[in-house]
Amino acid sequence: MPLFCRPPYEVEEVVSGINPLLAVSRTRTWRKKVLTAAFIDGTESVRNRIVEFINGPSFWSAYCGISIVFVVDSSADIRISFEEGASWSFVGTEAQLVSRDRPTMNFGWFNDSTEDREIARVVLHEFGHALGFYHEHDSPLADIQWNKPEVYKAYAKTHQYTVDDVDRLVFTPYMKWDTEQQEFDWESIMCYTIPSSWVLPTETRRIGSKGFLSTIDRLRSRDLYGAPVVKWRHTYMPIVCNN
Repeated sequence: MPLFCRPPYEVEEVVSGINPLLAVSRTRTWRKKVLTAAFIDGTESVRNRIVEFINGPSFWSAYCGISIVFVVDSSADIRISFEEGASWSFVGTEAQLVSRDRPTMNFGWFNDSTEDREIARVVLHEFGHALGFYHEHDSPLADIQWNKPEVYKAYAKTHQYTVDDVDRLVFTPYMKWDTEQQEFDWESIMCYTIPSSWVLPTETRRIGSKGFLSTIDRLRSRDLYGAPVVKWRHTYMPIVCNN
């Protein structure tokens, strides 16, 4: 299973002094309920499947009051690319400081043969970042019992990360002052699936999402953005008169 990554470039005004990657950011959540999104590239088939999933019953919008509207406009809040490699997204309003000619989100391994469940899993995770959620396994409340030598070896092989890179991007928790969280959700869509070899025998939790929003994901998104918008369905009901 490919790993999600941080964006390949940084917005210094936003991330200075802070690890840039479901802890919720206190400072990067949107103050509006409708976000626009646009595709920079990608095949029509993959784009259509993403839009269909986002408009379906399993996306964040089904559980909270935030909507994603797709437009053909380089000024969209979220700009999506499919550059081969990693999948990543800026966190919340960080996207507003990214140059308009650059993407704010990337799906690096999607193609026409990608399974629907994989598209759903990655879209949920990256749009979670876009809504303001951090990586859950980096929560200051996670207290994961890491087997650090195994994690160093894995990231050196798959991402060419140094020990310092892994310490900074995986093992360093977010600052408590920048997160709003009361418990660690080890089933969150924002949590990496962590292989058993990456943790010590003392770690008994099977950490990692199941590919869909956890109960706490849904509750946190609703706390953050309010209840979902009700879409009324008008149904013809015949009136029966008894004379």
